[in-house]
Amino acid sequence: MLRVAVVDDEQTEREHLSALLKKYGEAKNETFDIKPFANGILFLTDYQRDSFDLIFMDVDMPYMDGIEAAHRLRKIDTSVVLIFVTNIARYAIRGYEVDALDYLLKPLTYQAFSLKLPKAVSICKRNSTNIITVKTRNSQAIFPISSLIYIESNGHHITYHTEQGDFPAYGTMKDAAVQLPEEMFFRVNSGYIVNLGYVSGYDGSVIFLNGRGQIEVSRARKKDFLEAMTNYHISARKR
Repeated sequence: MLRVAVVDDEQTEREHLSALLKKYGEAKNETFDIKPFANGILFLTDYQRDSFDLIFMDVDMPYMDGIEAAHRLRKIDTSVVLIFVTNIARYAIRGYEVDALDYLLKPLTYQAFSLKLPKAVSICKRNSTNIITVKTRNSQAIFPISSLIYIESNGHHITYHTEQGDFPAYGTMKDAAVQLPEEMFFRVNSGYIVNLGYVSGYDGSVIFLNGRGQIEVSRARKKDFLEAMTNYHISARKR
């Protein structure tokens, strides 16, 4: 089951898009858990990373338009699949600013909708199956790779800092890195591996992790870090 948010200020549009999702689900044997939101503010209230797999975002909304809502969303969740819904095609170009996968033009038709959705569903499924299993000191922890913020090492003790909490474990950074996709994670110094999706800023030799603190990049790895960040964002746009 894929969790889908439909953000649109017009009830008829929310209901129409939900109906298209249900029709597609029946035709393709897919199940969607659909939650509607009347505006971007309501959608962002209490939003947590990994709350949804797929988001349909109307562009023209009162209080906060879809572009601004998407910018705020990306500060919280960099990996959720985002599709804009708009009356005006030129607005869709701004989707590159927030790594939107695609856009749909109103009025929505099932034919256009059904052509756009397979790619989004495929990415959602890929994201949902990307999990990591960690043997902690007392048991075992399982969490999505996308929710892993950074890994911290202290000798043979490592800590996985995630959205779900911190998980201390035995092992080495080399062992931890084997489980991680190289395009998504980077070892910034001998003691830290960071999720590039959480990097919100960079100042000299310090990176900022979306309000989760800051970590220093070693001098020898600065150039490679900047290159990794560039490649990460290019890859995100192509998803």
